Amino acid sequence: MTWRPRRRGLSTIELLIALVISTIVVGVVFGFFRFARVSTERTVGPQLALGEASRQALLELIRELQEAIEVNRPIQGSTLTYFVVRDKLNQVLVGYLVTNPQAKTQDGRPLFDLILDRTSFGGPSTPKKKKLLSNLERFTVTGLSPALIQIHADFHEQGRSFAFFTTIRARNVFSDNDL
Repeated sequence: MTWRPRRRGLSTIELLIALVISTIVVGVVFGFFRFARVSTERTVGPQLALGEASRQALLELIRELQEAIEVNRPIQGSTLTYFVVRDKLNQVLVGYLVTNPQAKTQDGRPLFDLILDRTSFGGPSTPKKKKLLSNLERFTVTGLSPALIQIHADFHEQGRSFAFFTTIRARNVFSDNDL
């Protein structure tokens, strides 16, 4: 039996092969993550922009409803597709749906726009109508109390749907007993 010295290191060829293999693996992983990022940016980016526009319109709707003194419709315990509220300046704000003839879902169902109609009583003014939300599949308002309502809205944008659900309390209530 002959004694051979134990090998204690790597040869240059072995180091080069390991470096090439690790470079290929890192390149494949980097390419995969780059493809995933570009694909996500292509699909999610426009949706986030559209979603942001809808969120801004919803925030405006919430601000308008929070300035109310009283919720006239829907009455407590009922759910409607419209609302009627009165604000501290004795203006009546009516929100209702109208069919958007240009917009449809992929399966052909119509989409709606939410119109806000503000009318002032007790002084000279002109009614103001404003389209606030677009591409609504569903919009319902539930009266929880004379000063508390719940809103459920389903949006349809770029072939996808997303839902919004919130409860809004009117800030300018006469007393806490109105809640």
